[in-house]
Amino acid sequence: MSDALAERISFAHQLGQLEGRITALERKVDVFEQRIERQLGAIEGKLDALTSALNFGRGGWKVLAVLASLLAALVGVVNWVLGAVGR
Repeated sequence: MSDALAERISFAHQLGQLEGRITALERKVDVFEQRIERQLGAIEGKLDALTSALNFGRGGWKVLAVLASLLAALVGVVNWVLGAVGR
């Protein structure tokens, strides 16, 4: 009977550790999501400025080059996030 009780206690302890790890992971993901949202907000602001520059008709090729580099950076961030979450 005491072996069964010890197994239940051990299981409950392991379950508590797992819940703690999940909670810590959720916090990290929340912080990471907030950081990404801030970065995306900054990128949106830059895109608005670039769109305005493009609408003025000056330096269209520069705007396209910057947009392409921002898109490449965003793809890199998304790839990194997916790689980090998949671990």
